Amino acid sequence: MLTRAILLRLAVMVCAAVFSASVTAQEEPVAQVPPVAAGVYQSNATYDTPGYHSATLGAVFRTEWMYILQNGQQITFWGARITRLNVDSPLHALAVRVGDVITRLDGIRISTDMYQDNGIWQLPECERHFGRTEVRYIITGTNTVRIGDTMLSGGGPVPVAP
Repeated sequence: MLTRAILLRLAVMVCAAVFSASVTAQEEPVAQVPPVAAGVYQSNATYDTPGYHSATLGAVFRTEWMYILQNGQQITFWGARITRLNVDSPLHALAVRVGDVITRLDGIRISTDMYQDNGIWQLPECERHFGRTEVRYIITGTNTVRIGDTMLSGGGPVPVAP
């Protein structure tokens, strides 16, 4: 028997599929700098600059063009490095900490529809998830992509299709 949460998630996925089929996909921004290693975090002044605050994830992120090495290949991607983590953040369930990188939520790239506002990359994908959410992340000091689940309350505005 399907629970209400599963039915709601299926409805959202169907609506997203219909919407994305009718709208031209927005390409990810082209990085203007070489990628940084996802597994390397250095606490310095560059991370003290303002970042994107996600009410849903309870954290502040710095969006970076980065890479990991897997099977001898360099894989590049946009990631959201955690620069601050609220004490009540649902990400604590994953044992992440400052410096770790979030790459996807429910299989969707964290960089989906990102844009700059006053020099800060905005990550609307962070606010589009609620309930049990699958999070892909990279722990500082590793090249390993981990997957875990956490419960999100959905603290941000729900985007409405045109």
